[in-house]
Amino acid sequence: MVITAFYSGQFKENTKHSIEDTLKILECGISSSRKEAAHSNDASLSKFLKLNVYGVHVIKSQVTFSEISLDDETHWKCIELRNAKLPTAWSDRVNLVQYMELLATLYVCLLLYLNQLYNNNIISSAGCLSRKPKDPKAAY
Repeated sequence: MVITAFYSGQFKENTKHSIEDTLKILECGISSSRKEAAHSNDASLSKFLKLNVYGVHVIKSQVTFSEISLDDETHWKCIELRNAKLPTAWSDRVNLVQYMELLATLYVCLLLYLNQLYNNNIISSAGCLSRKPKDPKAAY
């Protein structure tokens, strides 16, 4: 699951709003993970520890990609996987490389997640996918 929050104050960042969006991403990530756990009563803790929710947060021209998951039985963790500055002028176009790396990381993470769901017969039995997802290692 990917949760996004966008805030684009063109000239000035609204820090309070940015912090609120960050908290919303964390809250939604944790809530969706808990909901998934409630639907999987027979899942073990080790399987649930592998469940990840991804967050994409955009503040002005800064994009942050993070991963939210259960760290142990009582603690959650949020790890920043990538960040990138979007170019706002032609002279800043070199920043597109960082953004493309962020998108590639998101793509690989989602492929890994889909493979995990497929291998655990979660999505194949639900009829969500007719065939196995691509190998994420082949994406490199």
